[in-house]
Amino acid sequence: MNAKRILFFLILAGYIFIPGCNKNDSKNNGKLISLTIPADYYSYYDYVNYFANTPDGDLIYSEQINNGEEVVFEVNKENVTLKRFDLSRCFIKEYETYINITITSYIDILPFSLELKTTSSTYLGDAYVTFTDVPTYTSYLLANAYSNITTYYGDLSTTTFSISIYSDLPKGLLIRLNTGTGELYKFVDGLTVGQTTNISLSAMNSDFETAGISLNTNTYSHLQLSVDRYSENNFTSGSYSIFSSLVSTPISFSSPSSFLPDNYTRTYLYGILSGKIFSSIIYSDDIPNYVELLDGSATGYGSLPWSISYDFDINDQPDIVRLSCYHSSTFTDTYGFNVTWNVYVKPSSKDFTLPDIPEDIINYLSDYYGIEDLQFNNMELVDVCLYEYGKSQNFDDFINYYWSGWGDPQMNETNKYFNVVVSGKKNYYEPRKFIEYPQHNSLNPDY
Repeated sequence: MNAKRILFFLILAGYIFIPGCNKNDSKNNGKLISLTIPADYYSYYDYVNYFANTPDGDLIYSEQINNGEEVVFEVNKENVTLKRFDLSRCFIKEYETYINITITSYIDILPFSLELKTTSSTYLGDAYVTFTDVPTYTSYLLANAYSNITTYYGDLSTTTFSISIYSDLPKGLLIRLNTGTGELYKFVDGLTVGQTTNISLSAMNSDFETAGISLNTNTYSHLQLSVDRYSENNFTSGSYSIFSSLVSTPISFSSPSSFLPDNYTRTYLYGILSGKIFSSIIYSDDIPNYVELLDGSATGYGSLPWSISYDFDINDQPDIVRLSCYHSSTFTDTYGFNVTWNVYVKPSSKDFTLPDIPEDIINYLSDYYGIEDLQFNNMELVDVCLYEYGKSQNFDDFINYYWSGWGDPQMNETNKYFNVVVSGKKNYYEPRKFIEYPQHNSLNPDY
């Protein structure tokens, strides 16, 4: 997976952005919630269920989403005098060796009314590229507007590379080589689905310029940087990574000086150290000289369903906290199913009641999969994630944009993410147990 998508898949992994909340409650027309879901929106999943709860955890209403037809998940205010409520979604996806159950709960949110929108991005297929006249190199980067391919994927002289093509993204390819004594790059446009393009690397551009980025911390020793240039002067046209590699402090790197030199830029810094993960994304007109990170410490412990505690000490105020609880791989292999529960709460919320699982979900699991007990008492709090976004000021503001899909990035917007693994059993949890989300939600993986 390329570096420019990592945040969104963490968060991103479960970081699904679902449209929704509205500050102006008058638009709700007497509804606590009115959510219109288009046909086939969740076609990837075997089962999707929404359920609304009171802040005390009592179930208000639950409904299974039927793919193939438009569904309106709606709760009237007539018999519910609530200013806030909890909303949860349950996804079920059956794999060959296990059943994946993912529940995502948003605690203490405001009423809203919304119609979900499908994306205009369509996967068209793969184009193929081969290379001739390849100079001696130590590493390479192949960047198109969807993904990056690095040295790990094969030798340039002998490998045929598949390049994913999408309807709303540019169809070019940037090739960047490190020769050991210098750097070279070349750009090829107009890749065609199903066709193989042979690219000669006998003549490549060698014009590079040096850039540097300072940080607000030197805590981390493992850093990965990706700098992307958009094909137009906006943040929606699709972008190419002009640099993507591991870096160390002080950060210094080179970028092609004549490839989209004046176009808008996205800078993504990602790091891991001792169970802590952080990232920061900046949207700007040029490569920034400074990247501010959401940095600090966090602790947490507890198990479902009744006791979870957490605390954090960071250099800024986050907008929202996500707590993730799930089973160990040993449990999954033994029982044949895996449950992940992601709970989103305001940073000040240290005590809250988890929503009840509706009886129809329990019955569905029993009837179709033979699962009689979700066994939440076998789940543990595994990580605590904190988010701070350029478009929000607090929890309610975050949820307003969060449920609205965020819209297009804005100039000088910075989005920060900070995650701490709090479980002492982290080595027993495997990423393969997470749902692989469909491509049309690739930017919104929790959805």
